[in-house]
Amino acid sequence: MIDRIYEAAVLPDGWSGVLEDIGRGVGAKGGLLIARSEDGARFAGSPEALAVAQDFVAAGHMEHNDRVPRLIARQHPGFETDLDFHTLDEMARLPMYADFLVPRGWPLAAATSLRSSGENHLVLTIEGFTKVPELLGSVEHLDALRPHLARSAIMAAQLRLEQARGMIAALDIVGLPAAALNGRRMMAANALLQTRLEAGALAMAGGLRLSDPQLDQMLQAALDAAGGHDGQGTSIALPGDGGHCRDVVHVLPLRGDARDIFSGITALVIFASVDKRPAIPADMLQSLFGLTAAEASIVQGLAAGQSVASLSEQAGKSAHTVKTQVKSVLAKVGVNRQADLIRTIADLCIRRPPGADDRAA
Repeated sequence: MIDRIYEAAVLPDGWSGVLEDIGRGVGAKGGLLIARSEDGARFAGSPEALAVAQDFVAAGHMEHNDRVPRLIARQHPGFETDLDFHTLDEMARLPMYADFLVPRGWPLAAATSLRSSGENHLVLTIEGFTKVPELLGSVEHLDALRPHLARSAIMAAQLRLEQARGMIAALDIVGLPAAALNGRRMMAANALLQTRLEAGALAMAGGLRLSDPQLDQMLQAALDAAGGHDGQGTSIALPGDGGHCRDVVHVLPLRGDARDIFSGITALVIFASVDKRPAIPADMLQSLFGLTAAEASIVQGLAAGQSVASLSEQAGKSAHTVKTQVKSVLAKVGVNRQADLIRTIADLCIRRPPGADDRAA
């Protein structure tokens, strides 16, 4: 199990099975990782536990759930159970237990805080105990695993941040100033962004702000929206001389594999010149939006003016298959319409280095 815990730091899909097996091994039903910040909470974990957590939030119980805040506040270096916070009589009266957890068959849990930094916290919970003796008896075993779980979580966070920095650096190479953000907090930025900081964007208190108050309000609202699972992409035109558009700021919510619970990165902000140049490569589209190779190829085709029919004929696929892939792309990019997708991709242009001209080498 310890080897699998460390493998999950590198292969995040492994956390689902690790938490499932840890939970089953101590008499529970599964486990969750909860990333909590000022922007809300995000979850990852074993399939059944994740489904219960999503229903718990949808039912409105997360707003009244004091387990996680109290656990974080106590900073106990080990696992604690529901009974460390409430008596059984209190639990019988609390709606989140009486109306949801008990009827769903997930009445008891053990949890620990793995990482806390400012407003950002990572909590691990083992969920679905039904018997008090098993719950209390699990703590010693879980405490023995806790140092490995905490180290793996820290390693995962560092790896994801380095991946984000690599992505931002790649955008630097192709001439796109960019930053990766967690909500409004800047996590990584490339060198070209410095030119934009001097020409209309201001870095303040670890965040990213525009000098125009109205445009900045739009940017901050877009960053807040990107933190939600259904956040949509936003483009903001920056006026230049004579009121003409100089650049476009794209706020791109990360989706799927491009966004995970460890890095906390919720969006990329990219400054694109209105001076169009060839579209960004397929491999970069895959990295930016978590697209498959087939999806990236479809995006390039649509941006080049091809129809779904021509793309399906070219790829030897049915139109229905291509339409399904287009829907997947729209969700990952964070836009609702094909026209919005084409406009967003067209604006993510490769700018020529200073001094370059149109002559062939």
